[in-house]
Amino acid sequence: MVPREMLPLFYEKISAVLPATYVAEGLFTIAFGGSNIFSDISALMIILFLFYFLPFFASAFLVLKKLILERNRKQLFRNSTQQYSFV
Repeated sequence: MVPREMLPLFYEKISAVLPATYVAEGLFTIAFGGSNIFSDISALMIILFLFYFLPFFASAFLVLKKLILERNRKQLFRNSTQQYSFV
């Protein structure tokens, strides 16, 4: 494992959004007696929310929207055919 400061600039910047960075820092804090593990935990919770829960809720919203639009389209078609029926 390499400290972030020794990484090239690109990898140093991208490591801020990778969960492994905060897991490793949290484990080092626990193992070597650091002072604040809550910053690592809060960063992991934010990453978890952004990359897991937010896409889950967004996809659920899109599926519900599609189902509602499909139901409304069928209902509109049903109403239009009943209006012009000759029976």
